[in-house]
Amino acid sequence: MNNFIHKHWCGEYSLARAYWVNGITIDCLTLTIAANVGTSIKYLGEDRESILVLIYFLGIVLNVWQTVGIWRSATRDGGYWAQAAMVSLVFDWIRVIGVIRSTFH
Repeated sequence: MNNFIHKHWCGEYSLARAYWVNGITIDCLTLTIAANVGTSIKYLGEDRESILVLIYFLGIVLNVWQTVGIWRSATRDGGYWAQAAMVSLVFDWIRVIGVIRSTFH
């Protein structure tokens, strides 16, 4: 597991694997888990906000790991798809910041 995490972080995977497997697939699984946790978290009352902070923190850590690995793979591969992947990462961070702002605003 550590080797997988390290190889992605260093950009050693191909851009296709880094983007589609380590980015999109893991993101979809994470969002599914977060949605399920989110439906049951509403019953916690006052403890809800502290758990939300933890969930968002873990999500940001995961997003940083994904972004760094995909960015490094794109930099190494180069070309049109690498540039498209980099642009999509920028839009993903805009989305993440918007979700966090709307949640805690």
